[in-house]
Amino acid sequence: MEKKLKGFEEFSDRGRFTSREAYLEKNPDAILHNQCTDVIQYVDGCIIQSLDSGFFMVDDKYGSRSLDEAEVQLFRKYISK
Repeated sequence: MEKKLKGFEEFSDRGRFTSREAYLEKNPDAILHNQCTDVIQYVDGCIIQSLDSGFFMVDDKYGSRSLDEAEVQLFRKYISK
C-alpha cells in the first residue's frame, strides 16, 4: 500500500511524462484527446494530457497553458478530497 501523500509538492514531484504511444501500450482502453502528444502520470492513475497546442488538459472542463496550474487543479479535484 502506498503511503499517503503529504501535500501538493510531493504530488507534483511524482508526475512522470510519457509519450502518448507508450501510455496507450500500457493503457489500451484509455481515450485520449486527438491532439494529445504526451501524458503526465500521477499517483492513483490520475493524468494530465499535454496537447500539441501547448495546452495541458486535466479533463473536459479544465485545462491550462501552465502545467503548474493544471497540476493544482488535478490535485484539488482528485487527490486532496
